[in-house]
Amino acid sequence: MKKGQALVEMVLGLGLAAAILPALTTSFFAARGGGVQEQIRMQANGRLREAREILRLLKEDNWANIETDGTYHLTLNNGIWNIEPNPEYNLDNLFTRQIILAPAYRTPTNQLSSSSSGNTLDPSVRHVTITVSWTNPIASSVIADYYLMRLENLTWIQTTLADFTLGTQLGTATTNTNGGEVILGSGGASHADWCAPSLSAINYDINGSANPNAISSAVGENGGPNQVIAGTGDSANGVALDHLAVTNTNPPTVSEEGTLPDSSPRIKTNSVFVSGSFAYIATDDNHKEVIIVDLNTYTESGYFNAPVNGNGAGLFVVGSLGFATVDNLLYTFDLTGKSGDRGAPLATLTLNGTGARLVVNGSYVYVAESSGNRAMEIIEFSTDGKTLNLRGWASLSGQNGVDIVVNSTASRGYLATSQGNVYILDTTSPYSGALPAPLGIFNTNGMTPKGIAVVTNNRAIVVGTGGVQQYQVIDITSENTPILCTNGGTTSGGLSIPSGVNGISAVQEEDGDTYSYIITGDSAAEFKIIQGGGGGGGGTYANEGIFESSIFDAGHSVMFNRFTVTAIAPPPDTQIQYQVAISNPIGNCEGATYTFVGPDKTSGSYYAGSVSLPLGTGAGFTNPGQCLKYRAYLTTTNTNSTPVLYDITFNYSP
Repeated sequence: MKKGQALVEMVLGLGLAAAILPALTTSFFAARGGGVQEQIRMQANGRLREAREILRLLKEDNWANIETDGTYHLTLNNGIWNIEPNPEYNLDNLFTRQIILAPAYRTPTNQLSSSSSGNTLDPSVRHVTITVSWTNPIASSVIADYYLMRLENLTWIQTTLADFTLGTQLGTATTNTNGGEVILGSGGASHADWCAPSLSAINYDINGSANPNAISSAVGENGGPNQVIAGTGDSANGVALDHLAVTNTNPPTVSEEGTLPDSSPRIKTNSVFVSGSFAYIATDDNHKEVIIVDLNTYTESGYFNAPVNGNGAGLFVVGSLGFATVDNLLYTFDLTGKSGDRGAPLATLTLNGTGARLVVNGSYVYVAESSGNRAMEIIEFSTDGKTLNLRGWASLSGQNGVDIVVNSTASRGYLATSQGNVYILDTTSPYSGALPAPLGIFNTNGMTPKGIAVVTNNRAIVVGTGGVQQYQVIDITSENTPILCTNGGTTSGGLSIPSGVNGISAVQEEDGDTYSYIITGDSAAEFKIIQGGGGGGGGTYANEGIFESSIFDAGHSVMFNRFTVTAIAPPPDTQIQYQVAISNPIGNCEGATYTFVGPDKTSGSYYAGSVSLPLGTGAGFTNPGQCLKYRAYLTTTNTNSTPVLYDITFNYSP
């Protein structure tokens, strides 16, 4: 071989080696590194599975372990696993492991999502992201992204007599035939017929020389005395508030519980409202248009001072919200607390005329107006009371509103006017402008109405001054032709009270007896009791009634999933419908605002029976929430038959 040829071959060999050896070397080390990387990945997955299992055990031990958002790591102390803030570094001298806990949400189609946009928080689910990462030999990580659910639900059950007794009865009663149930109240007690009224021998002289013109009452609990609050507004020569107790006996007796001491200068009371252990009075004090009275001490606890100087007229309280009319303005104000100055109004709305009496039902305020060209206006309010929007009104030519009552379902309004008429209005929501023409009109035959009450058995009572009869019971069974009520066609449903009647509050006791408490111009006996006649129209039960439950406090925000009921409602005469109110505490659940709604989360809809509850928010409704109440609406067209509610169970995820 020639030397030149050998040199060429050697150069070629070295060139090939230079080209091949690096690739072979890289492949060798990559193969070794890939094996190590795969081993590390397997080890990391083991640490990932470990974290998932420990987190599951921590969740089952106590949901609170995973309830707080943040980044965490696991610790083991004395054989007990815990979860602590911040990632864990140098795990196995190799890994960084972190656990991120975040909220979970439900989409409108009830699917789980980590996004809050357009979705509803689900407090019984947590979004979990576990990451185990390393940097050598090649930086990488393994991730587990999933949801943890609270699978063990809890229940709130009402089924015993004791459970139902804690609720509020309005035309209903509790019995103990099968361990506790709710039925319609009596329609045939000894004094159950509204259409056969008679003045009882029970009269009471309210303190002071002024005539009262404001009254409110509540049926006594567990057979206790009925509570009556009256206020004098014709002049400042009487007490601003007089608290009376009326026994549930035959005949009843009246005693004075206490009065609000005289102030300087003296004030006049134009409206009263009672809620729990507090009374609220609307006054002519331009610095305290609403005064809050502690009924335990009969002292002023707090007040609301409207921005304008005027007289408080209409007044209503719902939970932690107060509503008042002062001249042509409607105010909402904060009642989270009951002491001191309640601050500036939450919201203000200018009415078409001067506000008179008002009533609140669901998320609407119904205001009777004594001037202007609208006798009544309907205003929607937000849950926090910070928004007021006019939604509808009743334009009744030449009529000025005096008092307004709305039935339990807010489908009917009963408006008394100073021109001597009572109008039956279709107030079915939603509202958009002027209401339809009145369904019916009742003329009081020369009386000037001062107040109105709607009671059981399709009856309304209007009172006032002047005319022939100052107390008139109206049969509203036929809405198009309301008439003066009669008993068997012989006894008139009206009474003559020459001194005039300035206000009325009607009660039906648990034993079925019916009474009207009226305040009159009789200076020696302003407070009078009118009792119903015997028979109650011949039926055993009232036509309708509402049972409102006690408050359930879950302790924190929970998801209310559904409710189930055991009830009977023999067709075609009887029916039970339900509404649910879920809210959050204001101070506590006693101070919460409750708006009762049905399946579309509005106060105009009702549940027919056992059903899943909707998520999200509505007009005053929120689910999840902490505080819950429900209502059962019982009705019958055959007063010898009643629906029966035996039990109701709410399922919730704590």
